[in-house]
Amino acid sequence: MAPRISVVIPLYNRAGYIVETLDSIASQHTQPHEVIVVDDASTDDSMAVVEAYRQRSPLALQLVSNTRQKGVSGATNTGMQLATGELIALHDSDDLWTPQHLQQLTQVLAQHSDIDFAFSAFEFFGDSSDVTSNAEHFKASVKLMMAAAFECTATHTWVSNAALLESILGIGFVFRCQASLMRRSAIERHHLLFEEALSFTQDSHFMTLAASHGRFAYIDRLGVRVRRHQENSAPDYYGEKIINGYALRAKLLKAEFGHRSLTPAQRKALNQRLWNLQSQVMWSRSRGQPLGTRLQHCGELLSTVPSVASLKSCIKNLLSTAPRA
Repeated sequence: MAPRISVVIPLYNRAGYIVETLDSIASQHTQPHEVIVVDDASTDDSMAVVEAYRQRSPLALQLVSNTRQKGVSGATNTGMQLATGELIALHDSDDLWTPQHLQQLTQVLAQHSDIDFAFSAFEFFGDSSDVTSNAEHFKASVKLMMAAAFECTATHTWVSNAALLESILGIGFVFRCQASLMRRSAIERHHLLFEEALSFTQDSHFMTLAASHGRFAYIDRLGVRVRRHQENSAPDYYGEKIINGYALRAKLLKAEFGHRSLTPAQRKALNQRLWNLQSQVMWSRSRGQPLGTRLQHCGELLSTVPSVASLKSCIKNLLSTAPRA
């Protein structure tokens, strides 16, 4: 008997895109058991659009509303906790799945019972100016990840090896959550949820935690088309969320892994990631500030990553940053 699949879609003000997204689910060769759309206090017609779609669609579509706005992480958590399928697929409310997406990932997990998280290849599309640069960046990162932490099987599926965690810490999370299929048993066993306080790089944080508990598989066949548009790529879309997210993620990573038993390679990768995040916070928040403020942010970096690299960054910061006139 084929495993049941629950699809979880966090939704906020995507009335203009959500129908196309739901159509891409309805066209799947392997149909999901349920589709849970979690509205996060949308202020446009998103709820009405989804309800109208539900009435005419063969999909087993549930529309849930958060009682308060929780952000994309909170909305995703709501859906994951309501899911009843053995497998959970995450989807964004403005992206598209290719018809074979669920089918190919279901087959991967059926062939590899020891793997809990599987990913399809993805591509970017849309009218944003960063489509090409994003595509080139992620293509190079995926290639690097495959060489560092994956091995190709006879069925042309890439499966992770023992270097997965250190590689994700070092290289970053190179896949996309909306291109994933996960075993619900693994999510529940390891108490994996998205960090609701994070509104930037929350996918990376979730999957870094997942990589510390289970193995990943990757299939190099297109499964997801990631839409880039003005609402999710403009410089002011994330704004201060980026730096706040970096600062919080550094704290979360240190709290999660700081006292774990890690290999020397994993510890080195963790420290490099912490330095990368916290140094960006230091430079951003020190720009144009007086000496006392810059010293405070340097202290935060040294506290997070007490290393020669951090000390050098602090010295460079204090010598090069002039106070605001």
